[in-house]
Amino acid sequence: MMLIRLSLYTAIISLIVIPFQHTEAQSTPDIEIISTISPLEINIGDVFYLEVLVRHSNAVAISTNLAMISGIELVGSPNEGFDNPSDNSNITSIIYELQVFDFDLPQQLEIEVLWVTEDGQTGLVSNFVDLPTVIRLVTDASTTVRDLKPQQITSDDYDSTFSYQLFLGLVIILLFFLALTLYFRRNNLLELAQNDSEDTARLQLAELHSFNLDEVTDLQEFYSSLSGVIRLYLLNRFSLDALTYTSSELNKLMVENGIERWQARLVGELLKRCDLAIYAHIYPDPDSANSDLTLAYEIVEFARER
Repeated sequence: MMLIRLSLYTAIISLIVIPFQHTEAQSTPDIEIISTISPLEINIGDVFYLEVLVRHSNAVAISTNLAMISGIELVGSPNEGFDNPSDNSNITSIIYELQVFDFDLPQQLEIEVLWVTEDGQTGLVSNFVDLPTVIRLVTDASTTVRDLKPQQITSDDYDSTFSYQLFLGLVIILLFFLALTLYFRRNNLLELAQNDSEDTARLQLAELHSFNLDEVTDLQEFYSSLSGVIRLYLLNRFSLDALTYTSSELNKLMVENGIERWQARLVGELLKRCDLAIYAHIYPDPDSANSDLTLAYEIVEFARER
């Protein structure tokens, strides 16, 4: 009977002591949390830094977690560091970079520190830190949008517009005079080139006065030179390949290129008489030869630009 009572009392005492032993085993280890915010005042869109320092024993491992709220976002990954100031304690540091997107933020941010011991026991410790103040650049009194004043043209704007128009007008006038100068210069160059052709032909004809038209030998060379001068003149003046065509072919070619028919006929008749003297050795009298030289002068002068 006594043995039964003793066993009963032992069981009751065990039931009372075991819960207290379990509670003793689940007691929170010695953990110290220090949280700081910088800067304390920011603008919307700026970032601020939260540094969390956790002092704990070597037998405890910790990790941190932020109870994030709307209007705050984490930028990148936290920067963690460790320090061992003594043989039985560690300091874990975590730096968060946070960005604000809302004016209406709560006053504090909750920091959760999760811990675990070597024998597998876990727990959680919370800490609160004051959030920075978000500065409003626009106050309530300045939110009303005022009407814009009508645009006014100042004297400086008018002078600037007038100067631009004047400059543009001068440029147009200069371009006009430049184009006009180039036009007249081109015409003058063409006229000089044409006059050079006539003057050159006249100088070559003047050299033919040295021939003795009473001599057959001189007549042969005279008409050969006369034909060469006329044909070379037609090449330089009218761009006609007169050196490769016969007299009849050249007569038709001159008309096709805009030379008046009577002028082409004069040239054709003169070149025929030259061909008769050169190839058939049929020579006119000296007076007729002298008339042919005069006709060559007239052909050159008729074609000169006036």
